[in-house]
Amino acid sequence: MTHARQDALFLKLQLQTHLSRPLLDFYRETLDLPVEAVDNDGFVVRTGVTTIEFLPAVDSKPLYHLAFNIPENRIEEAVRWLRQRVTVLPDSGGGQEIVEWPAWNAHSVYFRDAAGNILELIARHDLRNASQHTFGPEDWLCVSEFGVVVPDPHTVARELSDTFGLPVRNLMQGFGAVGDDAGMFIVSAPGRPWMPVRDVRAQAFPAVVLLRHSEPVDLRLPGTDYRIVSRT
Repeated sequence: MTHARQDALFLKLQLQTHLSRPLLDFYRETLDLPVEAVDNDGFVVRTGVTTIEFLPAVDSKPLYHLAFNIPENRIEEAVRWLRQRVTVLPDSGGGQEIVEWPAWNAHSVYFRDAAGNILELIARHDLRNASQHTFGPEDWLCVSEFGVVVPDPHTVARELSDTFGLPVRNLMQGFGAVGDDAGMFIVSAPGRPWMPVRDVRAQAFPAVVLLRHSEPVDLRLPGTDYRIVSRT
């Protein structure tokens, strides 16, 4: 079996929130992740090799979808860890807490943060990253997925693929996935529900995404507030 490369695609995300203080407390106190306050009521949270910076939103209530890679053998333990801290979101179809992805050889668990962002811990079994210690904050290895919301997902998926040399994994109506186990963009049309819930519809909110890539790129997705830059 071919194993996916294990260096993370996403180095940093700059996002916005209308609930800076509750969100800071959530990541620091509830999830026990490394958090550092920054100027102007923003803060930085570190998830393995990926840094996420939240800045105050102006006149909006941003909602994002983020997934995080965890050790491939720790999904059941991750669910138990989460249950002590948050409400785990069951799959709206089957009601299961652990969602299986046979095509990707992966299992996921979902929950919301204090601002309502849909978060996901995903164990990708083709990655050689099994751990032998008790699951904890250090097992949030990197941001694995980031959702972008655009009017024409297929065109954007191909643009991301061509620009950054990423494989297109899935193309369906109003949806595309671009990347591999080290990181991927989930490209959605507006209004599509974010898994696993039905009450959170995909909307576009500003974001700056820093990627690892073989050459520097500064890409602005047309008609959006998404800026995607890269460094080697």
